[in-house]
Formats: sequence, C-alpha cells, structure tokens
Amino acid sequence: MHYPQLTLYNTATQKKERFVPIKKNEVRVYSCWPTVYSRQHLWNLRAAFYVDFLRRVLHHICWYEVMHVMNVTDVWHLTGDNEWDASQWEDRMEKWARLEWVSARDVAKKYAWLYYKDLDLLHITTTTKQEDRSSNAILMTYATEHIQEQITMIKKFEEQWLTYIIPSDGVYMDTSRIENYGCLLCEEHLDGIHQWARIKWTEKKNPTDFALWKFNLTGKKRDMERESPRWVWFPWRHIECSAMAIAYLGEQFDIHTWWMEHIPVHHTNEIAQSEAFTSTSPRVKYWFHYQWLMMNNQKIAKSTGNIALMDDVIERWYTWEDMRFFYLQAQYRSFHDFTRERLDAAAKARKWLIKKIVDYYRTEQTPCVFDTNMTVQTNKYYQHLVTILCDDLATPQLLSEIFDRIKNNPNKECIEAILTLDMSLFSCGIIEGVKKWLQVNPVSIPEEIELLAQKRLTAKNNKDYALADRLREEAKKQWWLLIDTPSWQSIEPLC
Repeated sequence: MHYPQLTLYNTATQKKERFVPIKKNEVRVYSCWPTVYSRQHLWNLRAAFYVDFLRRVLHHICWYEVMHVMNVTDVWHLTGDNEWDASQWEDRMEKWARLEWVSARDVAKKYAWLYYKDLDLLHITTTTKQEDRSSNAILMTYATEHIQEQITMIKKFEEQWLTYIIPSDGVYMDTSRIENYGCLLCEEHLDGIHQWARIKWTEKKNPTDFALWKFNLTGKKRDMERESPRWVWFPWRHIECSAMAIAYLGEQFDIHTWWMEHIPVHHTNEIAQSEAFTSTSPRVKYWFHYQWLMMNNQKIAKSTGNIALMDDVIERWYTWEDMRFFYLQAQYRSFHDFTRERLDAAAKARKWLIKKIVDYYRTEQTPCVFDTNMTVQTNKYYQHLVTILCDDLATPQLLSEIFDRIKNNPNKECIEAILTLDMSLFSCGIIEGVKKWLQVNPVSIPEEIELLAQKRLTAKNNKDYALADRLREEAKKQWWLLIDTPSWQSIEPLC
C-alpha cells in the first residue's frame, strides 16, 4: 500500500510542515462555525468544503481514522450601531427571532437545518449524534448544549486569578497573566491588536483582554440567557469553542481549522483560555486556515449584502457537482473570486473532462469498470497525482496535471486514477457522468433539440443574445446542453 506524505501549512510556525498525528493512526480535527441566525453563503460553504476535503484526504489518501468536530454557534452573535455601548447590543439570534416572530431557539433550529441541507447538496456528510460519528462524517455540536462545560472553565480561571469583572459588561480574561499570549501571530499582527482596542471601557486592564461571559444589562429577558453562579449571563464567542473541543477531542488534538480572519482574535483568545485550562502547550499541533471567497472582487459578507447562496447556483441550472469543481479551482490559502463566468468555466471544464473520458472508453470499446483498491495500490499515475495533492492540498496543480494528461496522452492508468480520486475526494459526479454518457448513443439527439440548437445559432448570428440564452435554458429543461465551440455548438446530454 502506498502511504503518501502529507504536508500542510501550519499557521503556528508560518511554514509548511510534514503532517504527523499525535496518535499513530488517528487524527482529531476541530472546526469553528457556523452562526445559525440566517442562511450560510457560498464563502461559508467554501470553508466547509475545504475542511471536508481535508478530512477526505486524511482518511481516504493517508488512511487515518478521523474524528472531526464542528461547532454550531446558536448564541452570542451580537450586533449594534455602537459596539462600545453594551446597552445597544443585540444578539443576532434574537434580532432574527423578532423579525420572524419566533423564538431564538427556533431561529437556530431553522437555519441549522438549512445549513445541513446545503452541506448535503455538496455531498458533505454530517451527524449530530456522537454515537453515529465516523471518519466519513463531521460531528456537529451546539454551543447551548455545553453551557456547563463553559461555566466549569470560567470557575477554574477565577481560581487561577486569571479573570476580573467589569460590572457594566461581563467577565474578562486578563491576558497579561497568560504566558505566550499571541503565539499564533507574527509580531506585526500582535502590535496591531494592541493598537486596536476592541473595547473602549477604561475598566479594561489591557487592550487585548477579552470577554468570557456577558451580563444581560438590557433589563429584558433574553431567549438565550443562562443562570450561573453569578448573574444571569450568556457565553461569549471564544469560550464555547474551547469547551466543546476539550469535551470531544481532549486536552490536545491535531488540527484546528477555519478562516484566516479568525487568527488575530478568536483563535488567539481560544489558545489562551484552552491552554490555561488544560496546562497543555501547544494545545493544537497544526493550525489550518483558509482564505476568503470573493464575489466581483469584494469580500462575500452578509453585512454588505454582497452574498450568493447555494440556492442561487441551483436556480441558474448549475449543479452541486459544478460548485464542488469550482471550489477545487483555487488552493485553500488563496483568494477565490466567485463570478457567473468562473462558475460557468468550471462547469464546462468538468463536462469536458467527462467527455474526454467517455471518448477514451468508446475508442477503446471497453466498459467503465475498474478496481478502486487495485488502482490505489498499483497505479503509478494515481500515486503521482496524490503526491501533487499532498503538497499542502495543491488542487489547482492537481487539476492542471489531470487536464494536461487527459488532453495529450490519455490511457487506462490515467483514466482509472482520475475516477478513483473522484470517488474518494472530488465527488464532482465525474464517474456518474461517464457511466451515464456511455449509455447514450452519441448520435441519438432528438430532432426537436437539433432544431432548437439551430434556432439558437441563428439568434446568436443575429446578435439576439437574449433569445439565444432563452433557447439554451429551454434545452437544459429537456436535459441537453448547448455548448459553444469556435465553429458550431456541441449538443450533449446533461450530466
């Protein structure tokens, strides 16, 4: 059996490192997010795609058993016009509850379910039951189901004299008493944090001190508030991740993931409180961060309204396979710009790849049948592709190699390697598309589709692009694709 060597960029050391798990054959992974007060956009789904892709590589390529936990934040996410005036703060969960005339818990339940639905569309397997966890599923855990663990942590911090109270706000961690605070950051980042005091209260001892729990100062009962040994309060964002990671993965684990923007505050503070509680350093061996998904060269964000949802992709006749193939176009640490043109290019590239494989099987007049296990063990081209991929999940380089080979020198070894990767990692519908096309007579295009294609070509020649687009959509509704070529248009079954 070929066991490839995986290297990952470790934010803690700011360099690529050979991945070696703490336990020989087991990898434990924790991922932050989502906050379920509204729909998750394509940037959030890109993050979920890449943590799932990492899990697949660890399990299907490196042959580790993987325990992967992701938290669901169903409390705390505050908003307000004046971030330094606690009386104006409002939990986003409660804001959406008021807008939808339901409870905050109902909001969390609704949008968590919609998130799972989007993940299911992307073929990302999740479970909410610990007894059902496996290397093929991400265990989803809820912040509000782990309140006692959070209280236990804060009690210990108080016993260690690591906390203080701001009566007008909440319980704070004294970062001056945390050894190696900011160890995840480069010096420039740490200087920036000291200059950027996130809270203006004079009661704060240090600019980097952060909240553990917040007091309810509104005078109104909140849906998500909790009783505690002190006042009625609600958990702040950092403590929940530490509590759940410890509960499921222990005092030390292998990989912690999520966005790069979490480095300066959330993950830095999470390290501080987790290592103070466990007396274990480093608490996490590898920090795995990924970059933003942009849209029209701007950050996708709910606050600006610059968002796109999975529903928008499906409504425009793209598929979840197209979306997964689009995500693979950029390496996880690179910015990736989402546009209709780029998604269209990814969809066409995926279908071109399927067609080239179909052409090979038809030319060779052989069925699409292969032994996946045999390919993994003996196929040298498969091992070559895996070696490319395992250099910090270099998906663009991997796709470039695949397209170059399939264009210039396709053979049985090459085809089987690609299909094996699609079954275990890509899940882009390549093997399903190949088998579907092989069952279709390449010349059996319905007469009405031929006529529709001719009308579309005429419309394009007359520069009536609106009519041409409508005719193409009509063909899609009948499960046929009209793909432009330099001299004509290709007519292909939808897969």
